[in-house]
Amino acid sequence: MDKRRYLGTSKGTKTNCKFLLSFCHNLRDNCSDWSKFIMRCINFFACCKGQIRGSHTLIGITTICCVLSVGLFSCSSYKQISYFKDLDDSSKMYTQGRSIQTAVYHPITIQPDDILQVVVSTIDPQTNEAFNVSQDDKTTTTSDVLNAPKNLNGYLVDKNGDIELPVLGRFHVEGQTTEQIKDSVTAAASKLLRQPVVNVRLANFTVNVLGEVTHPGSYNIAGEKASVLDALSLAGDMTIYGKRDNVILMRSDNGIQKKVARFNLNNTQMMSSPYFYLRQGDVIYVEPTKSKAASTDNRATRTYAIAGSVLSVILIVISRL
Repeated sequence: MDKRRYLGTSKGTKTNCKFLLSFCHNLRDNCSDWSKFIMRCINFFACCKGQIRGSHTLIGITTICCVLSVGLFSCSSYKQISYFKDLDDSSKMYTQGRSIQTAVYHPITIQPDDILQVVVSTIDPQTNEAFNVSQDDKTTTTSDVLNAPKNLNGYLVDKNGDIELPVLGRFHVEGQTTEQIKDSVTAAASKLLRQPVVNVRLANFTVNVLGEVTHPGSYNIAGEKASVLDALSLAGDMTIYGKRDNVILMRSDNGIQKKVARFNLNNTQMMSSPYFYLRQGDVIYVEPTKSKAASTDNRATRTYAIAGSVLSVILIVISRL
């Protein structure tokens, strides 16, 4: 059968559609911006101008326009949204795994304006009430500290770095870990009680996640050991428009200045960063990609419309050659 007549048949059109879809998938995996996409489209038309002739020229042109439109407005590379590209897919990875060096974790130290939950327990319920803050008489409310969890029950660390416990008195806690504070309170309580059990917990371990994530906002961490990946998980992960290779973390340094660090989630080396584990008040910002900026720019929308018109003209001209 003549090649041109074959391409004009329904079977030939189906074959052309499969070829075009394969072509656009390849473009989506390799194009970084719309201008490169258009240039590749023009080169494609120049190479296949003879294939769109025949009795089904209109169908062929319509098919090409539809497929290329999908490709143009969904030019998002899979390679740009995946994490940890440095991990290979060898059989050894599946059977034995791979060891990754992570940062050394240092326990969180208490700072002014933190909120501590301190519970002193004994076998006598009446004694417990005397040594602990009741829910009806809590020393801290949600309006006392920014982003404090609702119904918070605890002790606010004052500007001098101290807290005051019922009966036991004042304790200087600034710069100490919760384990060190627990030992100090236990030693003081043991002078008045027999074998007291003391629990100390940081109640307002809050981090803020901003930018291209599914649910930006403030999140309270239940424990004390949490990483950047944990915070992104709480925020519903990054959107497809988030730059995996440029996640920014801002951290307060003694309340005087801010320290800034960048993470590249395309590489597992980000886990060895000294900023990998979070501290109270950390801010994580996910920068948007250029495609996100283009999708919200009216000028870019007009440019896409013009580009589409140019492609249509090129199709019509080539079909009549």
